[in-house]
Amino acid sequence: MMVSKHEKVGGITWADVEKISKRIKIGDRIRVKTLKAMSVEQLNNRCYGAVRHGTVVEKYPRFVVIEFDNGVRESILWIDLLKGGVNHA
Repeated sequence: MMVSKHEKVGGITWADVEKISKRIKIGDRIRVKTLKAMSVEQLNNRCYGAVRHGTVVEKYPRFVVIEFDNGVRESILWIDLLKGGVNHA
């Protein structure tokens, strides 16, 4: 889905996305909610995501790639980071 620079998606504008993508740098440690890197116990208990710390390893116009401490990588859309409230670790 393409949105214009001034259109809001869930209360988030493209300007918000540009702002966070400029603020977060490769090598930054951030905290995100993810389904990856969860234990079997967490999955069996129907956890809908666990908060994990990861390092930004790649940046793209629409998403970022995070590597968790156990080596698992996940790509996350900038807009999803904004929705989840990104925190630098």
